[in-house]
Amino acid sequence: MYLPDWLVTESVSANPAPSPTDLTTGERVSAVTAARTAVLFAAGGLLAVLTLYLTAARDAAAADKLDLDRDANRTDRYADAAKMLGDKSASSRLAGIYALERLAKESHADWQTIIDVVSGFVRDRAPQIEGPAKGRPPMRPTADVDAAIRALARLTNNRSSQHAIWLRDRMLAYSSLSGARLGNANLHNADLTEAYLIKVDFGNSEIGAAVFTDANLKGADLRGVRHCKQEQFYDVNVFDSDTKWPPEFSVADIDAAVAARKRALETQPTQVSPSAINHAPK
Repeated sequence: MYLPDWLVTESVSANPAPSPTDLTTGERVSAVTAARTAVLFAAGGLLAVLTLYLTAARDAAAADKLDLDRDANRTDRYADAAKMLGDKSASSRLAGIYALERLAKESHADWQTIIDVVSGFVRDRAPQIEGPAKGRPPMRPTADVDAAIRALARLTNNRSSQHAIWLRDRMLAYSSLSGARLGNANLHNADLTEAYLIKVDFGNSEIGAAVFTDANLKGADLRGVRHCKQEQFYDVNVFDSDTKWPPEFSVADIDAAVAARKRALETQPTQVSPSAINHAPK
């Protein structure tokens, strides 16, 4: 009520001529109305700015609370899934693996931790090989170990683990790591008999003395592997033109050795076990 009239008076007083008393009633009403309009617009603008600020502050507080609730939920889910890995029931362990895999896909912050936990689970549950893996009969992984290996492959399909995946001296026969990026994994003396290693990027992995008998290496990248010998791949099942070998390897020699082994296996007589003979129909 009073600010517009005061603004008009002060504005006219600042001008030496005419004096405030020289304004007609109509002129003063018009001036006060214009001043009142300006004051109302300014007040409305300040109110709008204040409203936007308060709304932004409220939304930020709500977002922070949502993040805290989400983190708490993920922490609870991680704890529950980790407990399931130690359960006596195989089905519970499977559920724990799948729960961790889903959580890793949802949470970038938890991805590396879950990779470490799942690889540790494989390391603990897969049979450990005492002595050279070559020449030992391969063993199929249990359902939970197989599921954990497949989960590792899926989780590392687009990015490599920052920590080494340590699976040396482990029985990993018949498992599937297709599409995995193993980075600087340690697979020394691991048994990968008949393993599916399609498009696996071995990166800077340590694979010395590892067994690749009848493994599928289509599209695999072995250019950066360490401490391996060409002879380790003479009994693989299959590789193709997309398979990338270490530069010092002779692809022709590997191809010839694989072909010779296949011919030898084809010419061998079929072995019939004594138990099959005893149980054959009379």
